[in-house]
Amino acid sequence: MTDLPAYTLVRQSSANNGTLGELLDPSNIHVCYTCELPWLNNTPDQSCIPVGTYTCGPHNTPDHPNVWELANVPGRSGVLIHNGNTEKDSLGCIIVGSAKGTLNGLPAVLNSDVTLNMLRQKLPQQFLLVIQNAG
Repeated sequence: MTDLPAYTLVRQSSANNGTLGELLDPSNIHVCYTCELPWLNNTPDQSCIPVGTYTCGPHNTPDHPNVWELANVPGRSGVLIHNGNTEKDSLGCIIVGSAKGTLNGLPAVLNSDVTLNMLRQKLPQQFLLVIQNAG
């Protein structure tokens, strides 16, 4: 599966109220912004996932139709890329949006539903996601 395209999530900042980042395509061109939980030692449902490379594949449930799931996250399952605005909308998943902002005092991504629909058109069904911290 090494022939899968590799997208990169560069985490820009992490604080107690969330972690913002930027998703880049295989040519390092901006795709969207991301929001995750803060880093809390990979605690399920409370932490963003560890830095690393993950295979993403299709996931489809009534709550999260036509999204992607990250495989082989250590000690975790059900880690998705889906819509939402702040870390409150995530149980360890990656939330996507077209802009960064603040909602109810929390770091947020905005226009999430539109962004997810754009990703459904742009991203392949399977791809690698390389998660790294800025700097």
